[in-house]
Amino acid sequence: MGLREVAERELQDGLARLRGAHLTGTLPLRQAVLNDLLRLAGAAPQDLRLELGADNEVVARYGVLHFTARIHREVALAPTPVLTIELASRVAAWALQQASLPPFARVTGRHIRIDLSRVPALRAAAPLWPHVARLAVTSRSGRLDLHVTIHVRDEEQQ
Repeated sequence: MGLREVAERELQDGLARLRGAHLTGTLPLRQAVLNDLLRLAGAAPQDLRLELGADNEVVARYGVLHFTARIHREVALAPTPVLTIELASRVAAWALQQASLPPFARVTGRHIRIDLSRVPALRAAAPLWPHVARLAVTSRSGRLDLHVTIHVRDEEQQ
């Protein structure tokens, strides 16, 4: 049995065998992988491309249009994990407010808020969300790093 199958089984079992565990790690996502995930999720037009820069800057390219944004470093965790992206342009924000966005994304002002618990590709992680103590994002050219701290609480800590 592979690591993926073990992880999926643990999630389905409510992480029972991991009670009391503290896990900290970084998941690097290359720009190409992130763009492939967007297309696979069906959450974006097929010709949308993201370009990751330093200091959490991201440029979204769609045909001849491009929008610059900055990803907030810390992901809000309560009541659900929400990733916030701040658009550099009010015009881009207005255009997105007029667009049909997936149900897990909403635009308020210049901010795009993505409720990670509602992203279809992350549904299997639902049992994990209550145990995430910290989720942070940093980027460098061509790469996004997800820094995560998980504390699987004992039953008496629940």
